[in-house]
Amino acid sequence: VCRVCHNARVGKGCYHAYDEIIKEKIAEHVGVHFTLCPADEMIKDHKFEGEIMINSVPEDKEAMLINLITGFSKRAEEINSQHRLIAIERQGDGAFRVTTTENQLAEKISRKIEESFKKAVEMNIEYDKEPYEVTRIKLWFI
Repeated sequence: VCRVCHNARVGKGCYHAYDEIIKEKIAEHVGVHFTLCPADEMIKDHKFEGEIMINSVPEDKEAMLINLITGFSKRAEEINSQHRLIAIERQGDGAFRVTTTENQLAEKISRKIEESFKKAVEMNIEYDKEPYEVTRIKLWFI
């Protein structure tokens, strides 16, 4: 069981703390060990698998963009407890850096931004070479 988010790791899978089977196991203290889940371990170690650099965001679109990213990330985490938004950092005028625990989540967020803002965004995706699993995505508002 994770000390931070209380999600449970069983084998290679991680499950939400509100799953009934996990609640029962925790209540029984059957084979329960407290540690950090992989997502919280990454966050603690300042690591990430997905990075989105968003540039030239019009001021009137900033709030909508942040709401889109946070809402999409919350829904992704409800589906898979390890798919998490780590941070949205302002990098200057109209620029943001978004980090995620999963590279697939970063790609999905980027595609959702591209879809939501129609033809106002250009995107470039770069994949790091093995053994790293980092995906770096650059978005520009045009």
